Amino acid sequence: ASTDSYDLVMTYGIKMPFGYLGENILMDFNPYALPIGTKIKIGTTILEISQHCTICNHLTTIDVKIPTLLKNDRGVFAKVVNNGEINYNDKVYLV
Repeated sequence: ASTDSYDLVMTYGIKMPFGYLGENILMDFNPYALPIGTKIKIGTTILEISQHCTICNHLTTIDVKIPTLLKNDRGVFAKVVNNGEINYNDKVYLV
């Protein structure tokens, strides 16, 4: 997921804690616009975007507007292509 998703929700005055989107990796780069199959490198790990995240009903527990706000900006699922190490503050690169 991207910090952009959290920022978008915050612009509507809704406080949503990091981790609420269920992300394993939170980036200041928004991967949602990347096509399925795009490979990204973070640290020494290569990931391939496999699917855009769908909206989960649990998002309404904070505010009923969240699913609508994040309909096209929820995050992505990715599969590991090359195992490696990811550390805090590693940069994201398109492969």
